[in-house]
Amino acid sequence: MRSKATIIAMTMAVLGYSLLTGCRPKNYTITVSGDAIKDGDTLYLTDNLRQLTPIDTAVTVDGKAVFRAPTDSTFMALVYKSGNNNIGATLFVGQGEAIVFLSKNAGESKVAGAEINERWREMNDSIYKITIRLNTLADQLNKTEMPYQKQKKYIERMKVCNSELKTAIINYARENIDNELGCFILIFYDDIIPPDVRDELISQLPQGMHNRAAIRQLSKEAKESQQTRTKAVTSPHQRQALRSGMNQ
Repeated sequence: MRSKATIIAMTMAVLGYSLLTGCRPKNYTITVSGDAIKDGDTLYLTDNLRQLTPIDTAVTVDGKAVFRAPTDSTFMALVYKSGNNNIGATLFVGQGEAIVFLSKNAGESKVAGAEINERWREMNDSIYKITIRLNTLADQLNKTEMPYQKQKKYIERMKVCNSELKTAIINYARENIDNELGCFILIFYDDIIPPDVRDELISQLPQGMHNRAAIRQLSKEAKESQQTRTKAVTSPHQRQALRSGMNQ
């Protein structure tokens, strides 16, 4: 029969192991392949989309590069090729596996895996199609000599595309406002989402996201912008013009 001291020691050992394994972050795994990479190429993973400071690297072997490391959160990242950050793909990295296909053709890289990346891929595909139409119209307008009336038609079609783009981005933000994708859309497309819509969506974010630096900055800028607009309208004539839509 085991002594009381032995039982206590075994219990403490089990509890200690449970605490260690229970708090241990699970790994993210990102498997990268595609026609843009070859054996020996070094790929980088970064969560800094401006300065591209790497947090992980992987070398391509047998046509694939694999990133794997512990994580206890989900974050937006970029996988890109050494020496050419134009070849890359943005994705959400979290516990579990993501699959990336890097294409040498701009806009054709693909991401799959977790549900959030499927949503991200769907959004990118939708926006990419609208952007292609918009760029095609702009090229035709700039490169082709055409009568003024025809130019006006092209400009109107471009306005429609821009409206579709804005609507698509806002809709994806609304549909994902309870997760990381919605938060990212608010930050990344802050110049496209109107301030009043952005403020409304920020108020619907999960509580923990309100304390993020980028979200706090957006809220601060919105308040400052509103104060500036209010101070700018000083005279009765200006206030009346604003109300009637003449001062837009």
